[in-house]
Amino acid sequence: MNVKLLAVLVVIAIAGISCYFVLKDEEKIPAPAEFEVSNLVLYPTEVEAGEPVTISATVGNVGDLSGTYTATLKINDVVEATKEVTVAGRATENVSFTVTKDTIGTYTIEVDGLQRVLGVLKPALKVGKVGYFYSTIQEALNDAQPEDRVKVMDGATYEEPLTVPLDNITLDLNGATVKGTHVESQGIWVSSRSDVAIKNGIVQNFADYGIALSNSDHITIENVRVENNRFGILLWNSNYNAIVNNVFTNNKSDGIKLENASSHNTISNNYTSWNGEGGVSAYHESNYNVVENNLASNQKYEFGINFGHFSDHNQIINNTTNSNYWSGIIFHDNCDNNVVENNVANLNRGSGIAIIFGSSYNVVQNNTALNNVATQINEDESCEGNIFLNNTTAGPGEPLPEENMAQNDAGLGRDASNNESNPDNITPGNYTGYLDNLDIYDCYKIYLNGGQAISIVMTPPAGTDFDLILYDPNLGWVEGSLKFGSGAESVSSTATSSGYYSFRIRQWSGAGTYSFSLSTS
Repeated sequence: MNVKLLAVLVVIAIAGISCYFVLKDEEKIPAPAEFEVSNLVLYPTEVEAGEPVTISATVGNVGDLSGTYTATLKINDVVEATKEVTVAGRATENVSFTVTKDTIGTYTIEVDGLQRVLGVLKPALKVGKVGYFYSTIQEALNDAQPEDRVKVMDGATYEEPLTVPLDNITLDLNGATVKGTHVESQGIWVSSRSDVAIKNGIVQNFADYGIALSNSDHITIENVRVENNRFGILLWNSNYNAIVNNVFTNNKSDGIKLENASSHNTISNNYTSWNGEGGVSAYHESNYNVVENNLASNQKYEFGINFGHFSDHNQIINNTTNSNYWSGIIFHDNCDNNVVENNVANLNRGSGIAIIFGSSYNVVQNNTALNNVATQINEDESCEGNIFLNNTTAGPGEPLPEENMAQNDAGLGRDASNNESNPDNITPGNYTGYLDNLDIYDCYKIYLNGGQAISIVMTPPAGTDFDLILYDPNLGWVEGSLKFGSGAESVSSTATSSGYYSFRIRQWSGAGTYSFSLSTS
């Protein structure tokens, strides 16, 4: 602000003495217009060739006087357009441009030094139930060529399981739902594919997997809600994939599962909570994965993040794993050289962080583990060389409430064991038992000779949902029946070796008395 000083000479004569005073006054001089450009926005940031994009920016006048500003739009350093805007003093105005590009590619958009990136895409194969060339998603996928996009336009529900038939394509569900009836095996099947993106929709109600990747690499799953399936997503021998910004919830087994040497994957910024078993699980030489910034809490039966069976060199960073039925984070069965850093693992029924069963040379540092019921951070005596640094721990927490009624499960005169490592021994016959929200497991075992067959049929009470799982003598999964609803669940198998085979009946929802028959031959 400019100021002009005015000097006034005042002479006062008092008793022959002259006094001189200089009085100063100030006059404000308005500052000239001065402009600042901010808030450059592209809408949308991706368009198909020939479609318009709106480019807007805010022009602010920090001076006192009104003025006119010329905004210059450049695309790839070439002036595309200019526009004048008049802005009052100490005010802002928006300036906008609308452009179209017919050539596919990436463009740098600049308005007076501010830059954004615009993607111009090949026109999509559009799907909609009314008024579009393709009325089903699979139809469009089958017609797609490499580098194509299949885009659903109506946000509708499509009751069709999908198979991705080629490499290098994008499936943009664009708010649509892929829905099963708990009979179809998987919602979206990606087998022996690469460079595929699946995004922006819902996948629900499939008997096995919401999404399954088998022997597939460089797949991106983004902004997808996967719910009410047996597994949310399975990666089987699949590498260099990105699972980011998704929701995995209310799946009966794991939200995210990596199996059979699925390595070099990035699992980040997912909400994977309220699933049956693990929020994120990895088994059998799944190595060099990065699991970061996920919320993996409130798993109904097991762990927030669970790595097992020779899965090495993984990074578990900045995750929140609270209030899971067992541990927040666990490494078991010879998982080595992993890093567990800056995670929060509080209020779990088991341990906050557990390194067990021969898992060695791992680094556990800068984590917080508070008020877990069993232990805060622990390793067992079978491990060696693990490093624990700068972790914050306090506890233990309060145990869960006791079960709320006297029981006579399988004629035992009490509640059956809740621990699959120490199940109750029973013989062939017909039995009943009881489960509810506080007593979610009943675990039994029976001795089988090699070659002997076993069959179990369990019927839950009406209006509930109970599951049945059979394990081998080493607690390896043999067979599971995890149907949705109150229909009968059954498993059968033939013993591959002699020993105690165990089975677990578990509560998914509801409460009441179940019945089951156990037979061998």
